[in-house]
Amino acid sequence: METRCKNNTSNDIDCTCPECGANFSIPNPLHETSRNLMQECKRCGFQWKSRTEKPLKCPKCGSYSWDKSAKTYQCTMCNHEWVSRTDEEPMRCPKCKSVKWNRNVQSTKIVMEHPSEDEQDIQEKWIWKKYSEGKGCFQIAIETGLPFFQVMDVLRERTGYSFVKP
Repeated sequence: METRCKNNTSNDIDCTCPECGANFSIPNPLHETSRNLMQECKRCGFQWKSRTEKPLKCPKCGSYSWDKSAKTYQCTMCNHEWVSRTDEEPMRCPKCKSVKWNRNVQSTKIVMEHPSEDEQDIQEKWIWKKYSEGKGCFQIAIETGLPFFQVMDVLRERTGYSFVKP
């Protein structure tokens, strides 16, 4: 049994299935609008010939939002930069897994109960940087969440003076 087909007015080919008798249409490959269309993914930049005007997804990166510009995000905690695969804002940073990836670093409190030597060194450098910028011990303690006397001890050790700006 052979499929019977004929051209219609919308530049498609109407066919009848020889098995079940159902009618269906297929695009006419000789018609100008059904030729392969060049598409470009706005996410990965890949270009391809498509058989449809709006393909479901990019054949290279698999993005379903291939026709929309990619959004780039940066984590304020670890400075990791990434391109989101969806249109929604990410819940966490893919690198450090922080849910506070989009919060201002200065308003984030650093709370460490028993810091390692590396973390303690980072804390001391951060405290010294804030002190050098003109902030007092109270302000630094509030921003970091560290005890006031710990901030004072770090600054006394760094400056060599027994008195530091409160």
